[in-house]
Amino acid sequence: MKIFLKILFVNLIAVLLFSCANKTTLTSEEIYSKFGNKYIYDWNIDSTYILAINQKGKISAAHLSPLEYFIYDIQNDSVLIKETLSGGNVKWVSPSLIQVNIVPGNIIDDEGLENLKYKFDIIKNKKITSGE
Repeated sequence: MKIFLKILFVNLIAVLLFSCANKTTLTSEEIYSKFGNKYIYDWNIDSTYILAINQKGKISAAHLSPLEYFIYDIQNDSVLIKETLSGGNVKWVSPSLIQVNIVPGNIIDDEGLENLKYKFDIIKNKKITSGE
């Protein structure tokens, strides 16, 4: 009986250690303690990645509010992409795809307008413009 309890205890410890080492999700409290409260955190639909957004200041017609964001990979404990834009927004459109909309400053001509809206595939680490 003692041997059975020892084996059961060792197996229980191994399962607990394994499950902690392969953590695939974080609670709000854990993410706030890791990155702070200056961001708004948005988990993707299967809770494998977190989109952290910091819109600095208020948006007005005369002033663009800088947007800082990053994507955090929970399982690999790493930041996949980090970007700061002069203005705009970002959101999830699928479990591994974000939509980035950039609000331009002064527009002189139509050159470069196609780059104001794009998607980013975080699995392929690739920017996808409307022409692709």
